[in-house]
Amino acid sequence: MVIAIQTGPWPPGIEGDEEAVTRLQEILLQLAEGARGDELDSEYKELRKAFLENAEYSDVAPRLVRIHRDLGGMWPYMKSFDAQWEPRRKHVREELEPLFRRVEELTARSIDAAPPLARH
Repeated sequence: MVIAIQTGPWPPGIEGDEEAVTRLQEILLQLAEGARGDELDSEYKELRKAFLENAEYSDVAPRLVRIHRDLGGMWPYMKSFDAQWEPRRKHVREELEPLFRRVEELTARSIDAAPPLARH
């Protein structure tokens, strides 16, 4: 049985905290490779807002997400971080690690608090 933790209102189509942080990472990895566009930017803005307004995650939101309101503003940062895309991708993964850890902690707490399954 998979438990999807849902701590806050996520954008439409996002079901649970793990899916939200995974999608945020996917967007930032695409940006690290140079992808941009209105749809991607809109999705980033929605997820950014949701994480920053969520009491469970705002304290572990990556600095690059806190200071860059949109992907257009983040792109110069990404380019200046490294000219190659792989170091930028590594940086994104490292920056998002605290969010993933928090999701895992909340999931573990939720599982520990759940009533045991009845045994037959």
